[in-house]
Amino acid sequence: FDELICGPSMEELIHAGYLVPMRVFGCAAPIDTTGIEKIGGEFNQKQLASAVNKPSLTGDALDHWQKLGKGRKTLGFCVSIEHADSMAAQFREAGVKCEAVNGMWSEEAQEQVLYDFEHGPIEVLFSCQLYVDGLDIPPIACIINQAPTASMTRYLQKCGRGMRTANGKVDCILLDHANDSSSHGLPDEPRDWNINGRDKRAKAAATKISIRICPQCFAACRSPAQVCPNGHPFPVEAREVAQVDGELVEIQRRQARREQGRLVHQVGEIGAG
Repeated sequence: FDELICGPSMEELIHAGYLVPMRVFGCAAPIDTTGIEKIGGEFNQKQLASAVNKPSLTGDALDHWQKLGKGRKTLGFCVSIEHADSMAAQFREAGVKCEAVNGMWSEEAQEQVLYDFEHGPIEVLFSCQLYVDGLDIPPIACIINQAPTASMTRYLQKCGRGMRTANGKVDCILLDHANDSSSHGLPDEPRDWNINGRDKRAKAAATKISIRICPQCFAACRSPAQVCPNGHPFPVEAREVAQVDGELVEIQRRQARREQGRLVHQVGEIGAG
């Protein structure tokens, strides 16, 4: 191919009223993917499952949903069937109408649970390897992401499940326990797609998007910044190890575009979606 023709970006679709904006809540202590192997450009799912299916993580997701997402139709992404089942069990114990669905269910059973999710009593639906794309349920207004992905396309598709417009819907919330927003950027961040590819070192550098969160206003920006986007100076940090809690804080529009330019991704990522 000689030329790549790109369609409208998420940012353009939001401004045109075809998508709703997304509020992203990231965390200072996300799921640790260090040492997890990659197969075909994606994390090894068995290794990933053992890293995420822990009671502390499950409880953390419930707590943050109750604070930030309660009252919104919520779709949750998990790493394994067991992970999805345990998440749903925790939510049900808290009195939330919740279900976990997987590909082992019959087609009729899946259709029924989706109908009950969109039109009926189900508030939260967890899944494993399902509904990342091809799902059109406009009332979804909250995404719980507990399944880290190495794929930019997969991350954007997850976000897209909650960005459809609906009557009375003004935005969607992403509870990003997987910290994919740090790895891949905000959903509506401008991205320059090309057909030239890039070398491994450039690719590795582009996918490590380190951010820091302002302790005063919770705005986020690139780590090298000395002040946050709202003008608050960052305190000088001591070079020592300190424990942090798992609180999610909202990630605002950051200074990334001015400091490091736009993200560049291989056109092969587009085809993967």
